[in-house]
Amino acid sequence: MGRRGLSFNSGSLLIAGRLALGGVILAPLLAFTALPSLRLPRFQVAVAAPLIAVVAAPAAAAVPSATTAPPADTGRRDPPFPALVLLLSLALLLLASLLMLQRLRYRRRLADSLRCDPHTALLSRYALEADLDDASSSAPDDTTPQLLLALVDLRLMERQRMAVLAELDGHRLLVTAAAAAEQGLKDRFQLRTYRAADHRLAVILQPQSADDADGDDPPCWTAVLPELLALTSGAIQQSANIILKWDDVFVTGVLFRPDQASAALLSMHACGDCQKDDEQRPWCLVEPGDERLAREDAEVRSQLLALTAEDLELRFQPILQLASPGRFGLELLMRFRSPLLRSLGTGAVFERAYEMGIAHRIDDLLIEQLPQLQRTLLASSLLSKRIDYVSFNVSSESVSSVRRLDHLIAKLAALQIDPSFYCIEITEAAATASLAGAAHVVTASERLVRELNFKVLIDDFGTGLSNYRRISEVWYDAIKLDIALVRGIGQSFRLQRYVGSFIGAVHSLGKTIVAEGVESYGDLAVAVRQGADALQGFLICRPMLFQQLEGFLSSSPWASPEWLRQQLQNIHTSDRLLSPALAGDPAEGAKVPLERYILDNWSGLRSFEEFVLLFVNELRSWQLDVMRLSLAFLPDQDDIDCSQYIWYKHTPGEVKCLRMERDFLEREEHLSSPLHFLVEKDRFLRRRLLSIRQPDFPFLVTLKQEGCNDYLGLRLESRGISTPVLTIALVGGSTFSDEQIQRIEAMSSLLSLLFYAFESERAKRLALLDALTDLPNRRCFDSFLRSRIASARLTGESLALALIDLDRFKAVNDTMGHAYGDACLRNVASLLQAALERSTDFVARLGGEEFAMILPRTDAAMAWRLGEALRQRVADAVVAPSRDQAQRRLTVSIGIAVWDPGSLDECDSDRFQQLADDCLYEAKRSGRDRVTCRVMTPEAID
Repeated sequence: MGRRGLSFNSGSLLIAGRLALGGVILAPLLAFTALPSLRLPRFQVAVAAPLIAVVAAPAAAAVPSATTAPPADTGRRDPPFPALVLLLSLALLLLASLLMLQRLRYRRRLADSLRCDPHTALLSRYALEADLDDASSSAPDDTTPQLLLALVDLRLMERQRMAVLAELDGHRLLVTAAAAAEQGLKDRFQLRTYRAADHRLAVILQPQSADDADGDDPPCWTAVLPELLALTSGAIQQSANIILKWDDVFVTGVLFRPDQASAALLSMHACGDCQKDDEQRPWCLVEPGDERLAREDAEVRSQLLALTAEDLELRFQPILQLASPGRFGLELLMRFRSPLLRSLGTGAVFERAYEMGIAHRIDDLLIEQLPQLQRTLLASSLLSKRIDYVSFNVSSESVSSVRRLDHLIAKLAALQIDPSFYCIEITEAAATASLAGAAHVVTASERLVRELNFKVLIDDFGTGLSNYRRISEVWYDAIKLDIALVRGIGQSFRLQRYVGSFIGAVHSLGKTIVAEGVESYGDLAVAVRQGADALQGFLICRPMLFQQLEGFLSSSPWASPEWLRQQLQNIHTSDRLLSPALAGDPAEGAKVPLERYILDNWSGLRSFEEFVLLFVNELRSWQLDVMRLSLAFLPDQDDIDCSQYIWYKHTPGEVKCLRMERDFLEREEHLSSPLHFLVEKDRFLRRRLLSIRQPDFPFLVTLKQEGCNDYLGLRLESRGISTPVLTIALVGGSTFSDEQIQRIEAMSSLLSLLFYAFESERAKRLALLDALTDLPNRRCFDSFLRSRIASARLTGESLALALIDLDRFKAVNDTMGHAYGDACLRNVASLLQAALERSTDFVARLGGEEFAMILPRTDAAMAWRLGEALRQRVADAVVAPSRDQAQRRLTVSIGIAVWDPGSLDECDSDRFQQLADDCLYEAKRSGRDRVTCRVMTPEAID
């Protein structure tokens, strides 16, 4: 009675009962209303909560009440307080465990759903990072094999070629590349393929055999990257039916051990990117310890994310308006103030921004500065009078979807950008591609014109696979020819014809052309002749700061209307390619230019000596007094002799052709000559001999004594057969002008091109055709067979090789004579050629009386039928009339080998031929005049 303790009374029991009842009632309600945010199964909460409430009720009832007197000691021991607290703790622990268990299950299900990319069914970027992080947590082990992480960057998917590829499924290209990698490497490596980005595939490779994994850098790793590149590139080319450039697919590899793996390995792609630009190689193996570029890449990304308008520096490049001399457009260019971003270059920075998906944000920063820029330009009386418009570039990301384009249009409208003062430059792909998700099939350029009345310039035209149907229908005001189409156009007649016809087509649609990248006078002259409406490039002006614009307009000769008109007049006056006399019969006294005459009549010219005479006559028409002209073709290491065509003034109708033995190149006469200097040291040599006391070449001393006053030497472009060198010597008062030298170089390149065409055609016939039958010879056969094996390996289609031998042909030669035998061979060759049913079939003479046929997409049954039909055709024919008029007939034995890539992965050309040869001899041993056919198997080639 005197001992104090805890006891149950009617009040506490009432409270406990109410708590238990409340828990039973509220728990299901809580499970179905409040807890769904925890993503727990409601039935588990509905069961667990009442249980916990019932267990906790005694503990609540045991709490003493302040208004209840201590109970009398009845001799009964009360439940101890610690036991009740323990019961309550266990109940809370049970609930917490259930919550944690369900949370883990939910996270596991979420992770599993995130591991698969929904568009391609490949493993996702999340799965890649998770796998690398999980691998880094494994215990270190010296025996852990080395793995390779390869990143396959499908750059064609982010370039202008997507104007064509947009009609295909970009996801399908990723799946195709992944399937090709798995199929080609599965025998040697365990592979896991991931979709690491929109246009990037990640592959983790582990050697199948432990022996292959030994060493820090086993030879297999240095070979697997180009192999992976070949597999993925080949599959993409076949799937998309396009031709890839050398860097359209780029592979970066980094070696690691599972216990050293980290998601930071993914940033090593930036390191490989830099090495690609340095080495011009589409694959790179990055050292895992090289983290400098990875850190730099992280810093670049950080600065791009924090970029503001103050971090941009604006530059301006004038666009010369040919129709209005003295007036210009301006292209607004963006530079970065950050030393790191500036060192990378604007193009490389935007590539990173595209990868991060923030290129449109940089566009926003530029657009925000346009209103103030317009006010500043109009405040200057000189600039407002001489500047017609300002163009600014918008990235393809800003117009890649309806949502992005809506944002761009809304921003331009909100800032009240003047469409009469500004023009928008977008790439060909962005301008012509239909917007995905649009209610009506429209393009970005159409919406910009319709909704904002902006002028649109298609930028970088000619750098991708241009879609001319879309170009003819898309909304635009001008096309800017890319620098790749403009640079060097003065030396390329093919490029001139193509660009000239395109400019004419654009003009016929009422649009204009801007030639971008003009860097030489020759390119400028051709661009003017071809009809360009505006010019832009370093020859006119480099990009400049705003403060330099007025100085340029005040002092540059390009800004002088009088000076520019005179230059344009000089160009058109000297232009002969566009002479009216070229259309129809020339008017009397009009002269057809040499370039046009040769291009139109080259197939009818009798000899190369005639080319040289035409060249000399062209120079003399320029009022140049030519003393001597030489066009020499000096051999490379594979040639035997060299040739030189020389014209002399004292024999004006004759061109000497000199053929020198190879040892001529080793003589002092040649080593001290201008020809040797032009080939070995410098491509250009100019000597004004009258102003030189002692010329530096003995040959020039002789020419000076003969009256030469100006000597020009040019090394022309070589195409691998030999190196052409042109030399011209003038007498009297004649000297070369700069424009004449550029014209001479262009004409000489044309002549050397035609020379190569003739020489190559002759060499091809001599090297690849059989002189007796005009069929391809053994050399051509070997090359063709290798290419067909490679094609069959890629397509997986069967390939058949038939060797055909005339039966007892030696007896024919011995009894009828070799002339009759030759006639038989020619007629059999004609029968074989006529038997070819498809353009892909191939027949060659291997030598003597043996012929070969290569039959792509031909299985064993089809090959045997073709061979049997061919055997019967020869047996039924009278291959040649005999002296005794007897109906002499020949028979052939045929051996056929068939390779099925589906049954046998590899095919060696030598073993393939050996199998066909074995079949041929088996047909001979079996009685001749028959066909034997066998399919390649591992047993057949061992």
